[in-house]
Amino acid sequence: MVEASVHDAQAHPECNGNGGQVMCVTYSHSTGAFRNELRLVSMQLKAINTQGQ
Repeated sequence: MVEASVHDAQAHPECNGNGGQVMCVTYSHSTGAFRNELRLVSMQLKAINTQGQ
C-alpha cells in the first residue's frame, strides 16, 4: 500500500470569488505506484473574531 502524500499545491486567484472569500486550489497526490490524482478544490474562508477573548 502506498501512503497518499500531497506533492504540490497551486492557488488560482483567477477563480477567486466573493471578494477573495472563496479560493480555488489545485493539488496532486499519490494514488499508487507511479500514479497521481489532480484535484481542484474550492474553499470559503471565514473571519474569526479574536478581539476581546
